Amino acid sequence: MSQKCRARSDIIYLGGDDMKQKANVNTELCVACGSCVKVCPRSAISVPDGVFAVVDSALCVGCGKCAKECPASIIEIGGDIK
Repeated sequence: MSQKCRARSDIIYLGGDDMKQKANVNTELCVACGSCVKVCPRSAISVPDGVFAVVDSALCVGCGKCAKECPASIIEIGGDIK
């Protein structure tokens, strides 16, 4: 199964088009610490090449654990990060 990586302004995500109630990462501010990866119960977040976190929307259920754990507070559930 191949997945397409799509970029929308400063938000990077994999998979489906509907990002409502899914995790969105502000990639310009992400420091790739991996805190979100460690707490995601669905393994929906990765930090490829150690650059910034990427959310697989097919796996993300929008539980918010990643947003709560992010030390930079740059993950939002639903909507776009401005």
